[in-house]
Amino acid sequence: MRGTLGTDERARHIQHCMYQYSRAIYRSIKDLVDPYVTLREQAEYRKAVLEACEQTMERLAALLTRFEDSSAVGVLNRDGRLSAPPPELMAVVARGLELHERSGGAFDPTVAPLVDLYQVHFTAHGGPPDPAELAEVKA
Repeated sequence: MRGTLGTDERARHIQHCMYQYSRAIYRSIKDLVDPYVTLREQAEYRKAVLEACEQTMERLAALLTRFEDSSAVGVLNRDGRLSAPPPELMAVVARGLELHERSGGAFDPTVAPLVDLYQVHFTAHGGPPDPAELAEVKA
């Protein structure tokens, strides 16, 4: 089941995430710049770092989005398997499974179908799905 977020909303969400991650990376490295380097060189370096961060975030967002059928996650969701999963996806899945185990199941990386069911059902019917629909999605 595909997500129901519109293209503009997805783009805004991706941009917001990219901005937040870029700022966090920028804050973590800004103090590493040599204080004897000119302000112009520092500004150029910071700009290059932020551009690299944005490019990385765009690449990862394209790879890991569940809203695009052609992404690795989209193919995995559609086909139920990947013949050659990208290392970035493997790292995210491994971390999700670790958090699932450490949280005693409170964190569930497979929750997307359930979220989608609720979103579609509330939109179409104004209320939650019935127990049979929930059981089917959870199976």
